[in-house]
Amino acid sequence: MIFDVNNEINFQAMKPVLIFSILSFLLTSCSSDNDSNKIRDLENLPQTWELISFTTGLINQTTTGDEMPFQEKYILNKDKTFKKTRDQNGSIMQAEGTFFYEVEADFTYLVLTYVEENNIIVNCTKETKETLRYDKELDVLETTSQLCDAGTLVYRIL
Repeated sequence: MIFDVNNEINFQAMKPVLIFSILSFLLTSCSSDNDSNKIRDLENLPQTWELISFTTGLINQTTTGDEMPFQEKYILNKDKTFKKTRDQNGSIMQAEGTFFYEVEADFTYLVLTYVEENNIIVNCTKETKETLRYDKELDVLETTSQLCDAGTLVYRIL
């Protein structure tokens, strides 16, 4: 009983209740509710993804920011069309097409199909198709061209 025969509080009986209350409070207050634990809804469009790093293939050197050989971004639209823009030394190049998401095993891929050939398409085959893998841990898109030593481009959402 919490109260003894003299109607005074019995602290020995209260110990388990007090310990349980403190533990419950600590466990619930330490749970995380921030955005870093949430998986991005890739279907929430439009989206703009910006190039944040460029890793060369064979020598495995990574550059970021203004040190990259070019700046680049993808704009993904609600109608499943996209525009890719590259700024290389002030020269602007663009390419357009359609896209869809493909899920294989534990990975989600953004598959871009271009309207026509273009030098800014990054792949191993010279097709008018480009595939990027979504890394849900880092919340980034990565090119898959490292499979043919063409390097890796990493994009984050704006």
